[in-house]
Amino acid sequence: MLVLLTFAIASSGDADLGGAWDLRRDERGLTWIELEYRLGDHDHNQIDFRLDESRTSGLTAILDDAGGKAGEFTILRDAGRLVCEGWFRGGRGSGQFVFIPDAGFTRGISARGFDAPTAEEQFQLAVGDVSFELVDELDAQGYEQPTMHQLVRLGTHGVNLRYVRGLEAEGYRAENVDQLIRMRDHGVTPEFIRGVRDAGYTSLSSEELVRVRDHGVTPEFIRGMAAAGYEPADIETLVRARDHGVTPEFVTGMAAAGYGGNLETLVRARDHGVSADFAKAIAGVGLADLSFADLVRMRDHGVTPEFVRGMHEQGFPSATAEELVRARDHGVTPDYVRELHEAGLANLTLDKVIRMRDHGISPEFVAGMKEN
Repeated sequence: MLVLLTFAIASSGDADLGGAWDLRRDERGLTWIELEYRLGDHDHNQIDFRLDESRTSGLTAILDDAGGKAGEFTILRDAGRLVCEGWFRGGRGSGQFVFIPDAGFTRGISARGFDAPTAEEQFQLAVGDVSFELVDELDAQGYEQPTMHQLVRLGTHGVNLRYVRGLEAEGYRAENVDQLIRMRDHGVTPEFIRGVRDAGYTSLSSEELVRVRDHGVTPEFIRGMAAAGYEPADIETLVRARDHGVTPEFVTGMAAAGYGGNLETLVRARDHGVSADFAKAIAGVGLADLSFADLVRMRDHGVTPEFVRGMHEQGFPSATAEELVRARDHGVTPDYVRELHEAGLANLTLDKVIRMRDHGISPEFVAGMKEN
């Protein structure tokens, strides 16, 4: 995982290329390091990446020290060394680092057809682990030779040798290095590709993978929908479902409430606020075996379980879903009916109550007429 942030800070006038570092070893034994550094007078950068300890010097022994001590280790890159000094204790450490450029790097990169990097570019190539192996791998895979600026961007966006080879192992080669960066930025990793393929979608383009990832259609989501009985041939159907909040949990909840149907029907229900809880509650007040269309219409018109229960209590226990929708649309509420009863009007049909409401006959009007 890599994060890159850029924001303005004041210049301190320090010409050295370097900055601060913070390191941690996680519960899986993987080592992660965060580097913060400034370029020029205005750019402050932060980069977080997994550290390959085999390409460091002096780290392993000092990082495992449980007592705490000052020390130094070096991150080895083709472009140069990042020499880190600081304090270490129990799998964590922090301190300052400086960059020492490799004198032979310019010769090696120039031999591969690139212009000589500036001091800042060489520093960024080291921080981003843009190695000769990566450059050679891009060439071997048939990528058009990137510019020096693109090489720097590859590194700062986390496109390293492991990522490029991982994509190839999964059968993917981006159209160009900018597409590589786009895929990496959007979280399309070899692991993600493998997961999507294993879940049944084997022929997605790199741009489709980006879209799927952006919309939260993960391998876990795909497997969850399949377990709930939905395995559409077109992954775009799953993208639409995910966009509209139709999750495996929503699908299984609706099925438990007695409502299946195709994904388009479930999308419409979700869009209109019909949930499993709503369907169960409506059934719980006596309106069972309704269609999806009935539930959607009731939800749209404000016929809630509370409304239905109230109308039952006021003498309409047999009212259908459509009759309740009509009553709600005309402003007939349980309170209105109760107040009519209190004013002395009992045994009214629902149709008559609706006509009274339409004509503006209020409980106060009825009470006044009785007094006169």
